Amino acid sequence: FRFVGWSDGITTAERAETEMTSDLTLQAVFEPIVYKLTYQVDGHGRIDGPDSQLIAHGGDASLVTAVAADNHHFVGWSDGIADAQRRDQQVTAPVQVIARFAVDQYQLSYVAAPNGQISGVSTQIVDHGENGQAVTAVADDGYHFVRWSDGKATAQRQDTGVTGNLSVSAEFAVNYYSVSYSAGEHGQLEGE
Repeated sequence: FRFVGWSDGITTAERAETEMTSDLTLQAVFEPIVYKLTYQVDGHGRIDGPDSQLIAHGGDASLVTAVAADNHHFVGWSDGIADAQRRDQQVTAPVQVIARFAVDQYQLSYVAAPNGQISGVSTQIVDHGENGQAVTAVADDGYHFVRWSDGKATAQRQDTGVTGNLSVSAEFAVNYYSVSYSAGEHGQLEGE
């Protein structure tokens, strides 16, 4: 609580009466200290619940929740609280905090099945909606690229506008060669 004033309107806490000519009855007036609680966001979400509250000393605030915008996630409050929902209790000081958010990120993984390798960054972290880096499936000697496990048929790929995790493998197959024999003039071939 804090001192507000005396019932006769004097606002100084200390007083001394002088030159009294009649009885005097005074009452000291006190009121609870009130603290302002402010909940803000860093621009990638919103606050559900009252984002500005006045709470008397020792009182409990109303529940607030930090809600991330689409394709973002809650990271934490600026005062270190990690839970998106909070209710400050037994308040004894002003509170001003910011809910922090980050864009969703996805992992792109490119692996090579036996008889080949990946050229480029095989594991990538990409922000929502952004593009990954180009990679190429390279076959070992005597093999050729067939396709990626998600059906893409070109050895080089760059995933664009990424909206989720991706894990694909490059498939390779052994090369087959045809051999043709022919007999020259005055001879013949035996066998298949």
